[in-house]
Amino acid sequence: MKLYKNKEIYMRFDLLSVKQCKKLIVFILFPTLLLLLSSYSMLGKVSNNFGDSVEDDLDEDGDIDSAVVLYDLNGVSHKIVVDSNEKIYIAGESLGRGNCAVAFIARLNNRGKLDYTFGENGKVFFNSIANGNGNDFVEDLLVLDQKIYVVGRSSNGKNADAFVVRLNNDGCLDNNFGKDGKVILSNISSGKWNECATGIELDKEGKIYICGWCWGKDSDGFVIRLNNNGSLDYSFGKNGKVIIDNTGYEKVKDIKIDNSGKIYIVGDDSSFLHHGAFIMRLNSNGSIDYSFGKNGVVRPDRMIKWKDSNRYDEPDGGSGIAIYKEKIYFAGWSYESKIFIPDIYVAKFNNDGSLDKTFGKDGVVVFDKGVFGKCVVNMNGKEIVVGSDEYSCGILVDSSGGIYIAGLGYNVPQIPNHYNMFVYVVKLNSDGSISSNFAKSGRIGFVGKIKYAGFVEPEDIAIGKSGIYITGYCWFEKASWDFVKIRKSVFIVKIE
Repeated sequence: MKLYKNKEIYMRFDLLSVKQCKKLIVFILFPTLLLLLSSYSMLGKVSNNFGDSVEDDLDEDGDIDSAVVLYDLNGVSHKIVVDSNEKIYIAGESLGRGNCAVAFIARLNNRGKLDYTFGENGKVFFNSIANGNGNDFVEDLLVLDQKIYVVGRSSNGKNADAFVVRLNNDGCLDNNFGKDGKVILSNISSGKWNECATGIELDKEGKIYICGWCWGKDSDGFVIRLNNNGSLDYSFGKNGKVIIDNTGYEKVKDIKIDNSGKIYIVGDDSSFLHHGAFIMRLNSNGSIDYSFGKNGVVRPDRMIKWKDSNRYDEPDGGSGIAIYKEKIYFAGWSYESKIFIPDIYVAKFNNDGSLDKTFGKDGVVVFDKGVFGKCVVNMNGKEIVVGSDEYSCGILVDSSGGIYIAGLGYNVPQIPNHYNMFVYVVKLNSDGSISSNFAKSGRIGFVGKIKYAGFVEPEDIAIGKSGIYITGYCWFEKASWDFVKIRKSVFIVKIE
């Protein structure tokens, strides 16, 4: 021990012995290092302790994986949400309760087991929401402030009406919302007798925004704002509604609201010459924000410098957007003109709608060789080089700016009626480069078939504290293509 004196300030230093230093390393630093290494190794693999064993190695990493497969629902899960308590919500429609589609919500805990404190044995079903013949389809799900919102379409006996349903945290209908917890939206646009709600968002004041589309001889998109009790907010747009009618054939599929209250809607529209995706921005009162893009609209495929100049004339689509720190991320796909195979891409936009040139190449990342590039498959004893046919089902950005895209791909040999399906998740850095801390190469794929359940079709992606979740449905190889007759099972896979 040494004592140092500097005026009236005394500093005492206890010098650790060599043995004490070794103990410090062993008992403090080594466990910390071990934890970091184990956390790194866990990023980007299919979980083997979530749900139940599927008796198969989905991601081909050498161990048996697990998943949640709800065989009894015989339906489709379209949306997944993970709340702050790591409760997992899925919503879709089931055919397991009759010959018509019935809307459902299910809640699971973080181990992939149904939460029996919610609804009836972890599930809530809705039948004949619009008082029709019972065909009810879910399009979006939102969980916020102990309330659960579901939107979609329901048959009224003659055609389809859009609906919004609000539940309390225990799964009971919230009777303070609409009529008995339900709001039916019909006759939204003149001459359109079918309506479908496809997205829902809430702003900071608790106002509820519903997007969707309505159709008859042609189609229009719409955005509707409701008060917290489910009544129309007449201060928004025209009598609470904004109609999107750019070309005569619009379908709005997603809605997001940024921190300043700007409203972003994503959809597809068709003209006589082209079918493409668009992003439109509205002000908080429902008026078009002309400071965004061209007249308030951005068309991603028209802004990208494609290698294939004919690609501009081919159809493209989008799966949605994510907003992070005033940047807009868009996931979509575009078809190659000669072989008509879709490639997925991610575009990053500035707040004014221009491409962020610091991202990827001139603001876009294109997987023109497929998520995993070209590969060789063995088909009847012959090695065949195949390409990829891929679609995206969702995009999200985590709290550190990491970008995740999920979807379905097909490795398509040039042999009729033969293909290998796979589900993929890709992680990009904020500059568009492939992440080096996710899976082996910034991307993970798992075989598109779950044992005893069938081929997998992913529908949505969500992120929680302990991993990434993908939901969708499985269908059997020999099943009918008729939705009413086909046997389907809802699934959730966790990537950790």
